[in-house]
Amino acid sequence: MRPGDMYPKNFEDNFKIFKNFTELSKKRPTSFGYVNATCQEEFSSKFGINIESLPSIIIYSYTKDVYTNLVGRFSEDDMSELLNKAVSGRINFQRMQKDNAVLQDIKCETIQPFVESDDDDDIMQEIIAEEKRKREQFDKERNADDEKKKKKKKKDKKKKKNKSTDL
Repeated sequence: MRPGDMYPKNFEDNFKIFKNFTELSKKRPTSFGYVNATCQEEFSSKFGINIESLPSIIIYSYTKDVYTNLVGRFSEDDMSELLNKAVSGRINFQRMQKDNAVLQDIKCETIQPFVESDDDDDIMQEIIAEEKRKREQFDKERNADDEKKKKKKKKDKKKKKNKSTDL
């Protein structure tokens, strides 16, 4: 299972969750905005968001130059909990320079979506198999070294015993 498989994948489902969350939170002293993080990847990365962790939410205080982002599921409950903690000051914020929080002028519709191919799965399987072989070889070598040490200890013990009986 891939990281995002248990979450809604399409834009409409994710945006519906976001809209419901903003509707529930409209009585709070907050404003909300939506950023296409796959299009604005540089902007998103400045907030510690990467493509594999989407969808996500960032809480940014423009007046204090601090932010925090969602660690958890992209759900109304988790986002509300994050907002509650942020408003009450029970969460760690990170510093951010205002000039880093700027969106680039990008035509998002020209960006082609990344499509995972079966070739990627095959390559990943090869990498996993190679790592497994390396680990098995390492374990064999380590066990061989352990056996040599045991034999040497036995030999040394035997020599020591023989020396003490010779006296």
